Amino acid sequence: MSKNTQVNRSKGAGRWLLAAAAVAGLSVAAVGQNARATTTTLGSFTLSGFNGGDGTTTNALNATVIFSYVSGSSNGNLDVTIENNSMPQSDGELIRNIDFQVSGITPGSSAAYLPNGATELTDSGNGAYSVATIAVGPSTNLQDDWALTTGSGTSGGYFNLTSEHTQTGKPTDFVGPSIVAGSSPYSNYADGKNSVQNSSPIVAGPVTFQVEVSGLTANSSISNVLVGYGTSGGITGPLTPSTTPTPEPSVLAFLGMGAIGSLMFMRKRR
Repeated sequence: MSKNTQVNRSKGAGRWLLAAAAVAGLSVAAVGQNARATTTTLGSFTLSGFNGGDGTTTNALNATVIFSYVSGSSNGNLDVTIENNSMPQSDGELIRNIDFQVSGITPGSSAAYLPNGATELTDSGNGAYSVATIAVGPSTNLQDDWALTTGSGTSGGYFNLTSEHTQTGKPTDFVGPSIVAGSSPYSNYADGKNSVQNSSPIVAGPVTFQVEVSGLTANSSISNVLVGYGTSGGITGPLTPSTTPTPEPSVLAFLGMGAIGSLMFMRKRR
């Protein structure tokens, strides 16, 4: 074998190893970026075009709720992200609670945490409102905290994530939409709507609550998701599942290692 042939093969092997290392690096990076807390989507659920709330057919209720398993967080193992996609004309169109079931797990209670913080809108009448940024931390940072309980308006066996209204003595901090002043059809969804104003401050969605569910895993199944609206927590649903669970970062790392093996096998065949 000539010296030039050895050098060329050596360079070729180096290129293959660099390619393999790049694939491995991407996989390890995916894990490393989530080393402190990784999430796996358990399911996304939607409510679309439901005629309720204020009892009219002109302002249907729309909502999205996403459940994610959390690993590595000391504040909980389940993220529940709530988005109110309606344009509330009354407090009967503000989200007060989310009911759901988890396969094989008996409902329990838990405090709620705000892993991303939140935004509170306080209506002061005449279409004006003040905006307060709520820091990452326990939901008691809100004027009214949320919590996971076992009591609900359903037939039992449900978790109930709800605004407790224990701090202000009246129902507040329901989840409303994220609103920009001047947006159609109302300059402010609380403008002139006394029942909405009486329920302020309102949490501008989407908002994520992190809670602890004993026995929850990345393979747990969420079902029978219901939304409660207004001061009475009137139940609407069940919501329609719209996504399937996504793979954990550890699975991505495994796939990366498989890619390395494939690259090395192809190198040997050459």
